[in-house]
Amino acid sequence: MTKEELQKIIETLDQRTSKENASFGIFHVHGSMESLIQANKEGLQLFAIELLKAANETDDILKDPEKNIIPISSEEDWINDESQTIIQYVRPIENIQVAKDDIKRKEAFFEKLIPFGCLAGLLIIAVSLIVGFWTLVKWIF
Repeated sequence: MTKEELQKIIETLDQRTSKENASFGIFHVHGSMESLIQANKEGLQLFAIELLKAANETDDILKDPEKNIIPISSEEDWINDESQTIIQYVRPIENIQVAKDDIKRKEAFFEKLIPFGCLAGLLIIAVSLIVGFWTLVKWIF
């Protein structure tokens, strides 16, 4: 799709979308690492416009070594004030592998405890076996 075609779509969506009734927010699902978008149709369209604008600028940003991010409007009235995740920038990349290698997943606190828990469990089993065997030997003899 050419930049001109994409710009026409952006302008058409922008003209047809009411900002007064729009609502958009990104929230965390309690008790998990998941997030969800809570938005009405107008909010989704306005967020889509922001992403389409970023897509339209991507080629220019990739050609310019000084620039590496595209700002997204994050202080708009249609963005829910209670939104827990605010997306402020898009960083364009040329291929998908770079994106996968670049983003490192944070380990949750409980995931860090798993090796220690397994080690503690094995230690308890080993001590129990030794004490049990020693008690059995003393009982028999």
